[in-house]
Amino acid sequence: MNAKLAKRMRQHARRLMGGAPARGLVAGVQHTKNVRAGTNQNGTPRIQTITVTSLVNDPKTVRGMYRNMKKGWANKEAR
Repeated sequence: MNAKLAKRMRQHARRLMGGAPARGLVAGVQHTKNVRAGTNQNGTPRIQTITVTSLVNDPKTVRGMYRNMKKGWANKEAR
């Protein structure tokens, strides 16, 4: 996509989402991972669980609408 088309799409997203915030993130998928964190006193490995939350663009903001338009309106939340 060239710069002129991107500019037009951002303008269109701003018109469609009049009054919506420009940017915003919401919590997406939470990933859990078991990692080795040293050893216990008896010599067995100590396992620790880490939870990581990924952030995604909020579809109710201008940036979220633009990103969904850029994907080809594949996401039904964008409509």
